[in-house]
Amino acid sequence: MKKVFIFEIKRLLIPLAVYLGIMIILGFAIMLTWYDLDWRNFTTLFGLFMLFLIVGIIYIVFSYNKKRISADMTYSLPVTKRELFIGKYLASLAALAVMAFLYLLICYIIIGLADLSGLFEFSESYQSVGEQIGNFTVGWLIHLVITIPLFNFLLLFYYKANTILDGIVFVLLGLFIVFLMGQIFIELTHSYIVVFPLIMYVEAPKYFLPGPYFGQIHNGLYGEEFTLFVTLFLIYTILGYLIIIYLIWFSKKDCSIRTQGICNGIFGYRVFLPLLGALIPIASVLGSGFDAIWFVLVAVGLFIGYCIYHRSIKFNKESYIIFASTLGFDFIFVILWIASL
Repeated sequence: MKKVFIFEIKRLLIPLAVYLGIMIILGFAIMLTWYDLDWRNFTTLFGLFMLFLIVGIIYIVFSYNKKRISADMTYSLPVTKRELFIGKYLASLAALAVMAFLYLLICYIIIGLADLSGLFEFSESYQSVGEQIGNFTVGWLIHLVITIPLFNFLLLFYYKANTILDGIVFVLLGLFIVFLMGQIFIELTHSYIVVFPLIMYVEAPKYFLPGPYFGQIHNGLYGEEFTLFVTLFLIYTILGYLIIIYLIWFSKKDCSIRTQGICNGIFGYRVFLPLLGALIPIASVLGSGFDAIWFVLVAVGLFIGYCIYHRSIKFNKESYIIFASTLGFDFIFVILWIASL
C-alpha cells in the first residue's frame, strides 16, 4: 500500500503543478478585475478550484479499472485489491490537502499585496483586512471539511462504472438524483434554497458566515430556511464520509472481468434510470405543476438511457418491465395529483 501511495503521488506531481500554475494565473487575473476585496470571492474561487481538481484526480487515479489492459496489469501487482484502492485513495486525499494549503497561502499573498498597494477599495465590504482574512480562513476550513464527502460521492459514481463514459454518465446522473431528492424535500417544506450539490459545495461558506453588509446574516437565509439548509448540508456531509466504508469494502470484490462490460450494479443504470424517471415528474409537479411535456421527455429519456445501458435498442426482460413500470408509476402519480386538485 505504501508503494502504491508513493507511486500515485509521483504520478500526480506534474499534472498538479501545471494545474496550480494555471489557477494562480487565472486567480490573479480574476482578482485584479474586482473593485473591492471580499473574502467570498476567494472562497468561491477556491470551491471551483477544488471542484475541478477533484474531478481531475478521480479521472487520473481511478480509471485503472476502466480498460482491460490497465486493469489486468494493475491487479497483477503484488498487493491486495483493497490495499491498491486505499493507497490510491490516500494519495488522492494527500494531493487535495496539499493543493488546498497552497491555495490558502497564495490567497494570503494576494490579500497582503492588495492591502499594501491599495489596489482594492474596502468601502463595499464594511470589513477590515483582518476580518476579511479571518472569514476567508474559516470559509476555507468549511470547504476543506466538505471536500472529502464530495470527493467520495463523485468517486462512488465513477468507480462503480465499467467504462470511462459510463463513469462520467453515472457522476452526472448521481448528482442529479441527489439534487432532485433535495429539491423535493425543499418543495414539501416550502423553502427556496438551491440544493444542487456542486453549488452547495462552492457556495457553502457564504451561508455559514455573516454577509458583507450590516444586518445581513447567512447570505439571506434566516430562521427555518437556515436550519433546513444546515440539515441538508449535514446529511450530505455525513453520507459523504460514510461512503468510503462501502468503497473500501467493495474494492476487495473488484475484478478486471467486469471491465468494459455492461454495468448492472446498484449505483448505475439499473437503479439510476427508474429512480430518475420517478423523481423528475414528482419534482416538476411539486415545483410548477403538471406539464405533459415532462411525461414525454421522461419516456424518451428513459428509452435513450436504456439504449446506452444495453449498448443496443434491444433490452433484456427486466429492463422492459422496469421501463414500463416507471412510466406506469408516473402516469398514476399524475392522475392522482390532478384528482387531488
